Amino acid sequence: MSYTLHAVIVKKPIELNQAKKKAKHFITDKPLKYRETNSSYRFENYPKGEFETKTFKTKKINDDVSLIFGTHKEGKDELIEGGNILDDMINKIGDFLLKYNPITYGVKSGMSRAQRK
Repeated sequence: MSYTLHAVIVKKPIELNQAKKKAKHFITDKPLKYRETNSSYRFENYPKGEFETKTFKTKKINDDVSLIFGTHKEGKDELIEGGNILDDMINKIGDFLLKYNPITYGVKSGMSRAQRK
């Protein structure tokens, strides 16, 4: 069972333009589709109906951003292109934290992924 990114949630009071920049860090291969709630912006990577129910897991990245992962329903995996999805997402999270939380991530701002290794 492998997990796929379903959605990126960015909490308010962050402005929409800033929220889009943060979401675009994780959803890079398609136009951003979002809905607004009273407390956040929810950017969808894949529709909720394409995932198995009760498989959703939330990973809090920082105080403003959370990622929601789920397991695709059988037959929906063709939507995911090849490559190591988990490694790619771990790199995206690291790059995001480096850009938006360099102090709490424990590295100097501006270090590349190669410099961190």
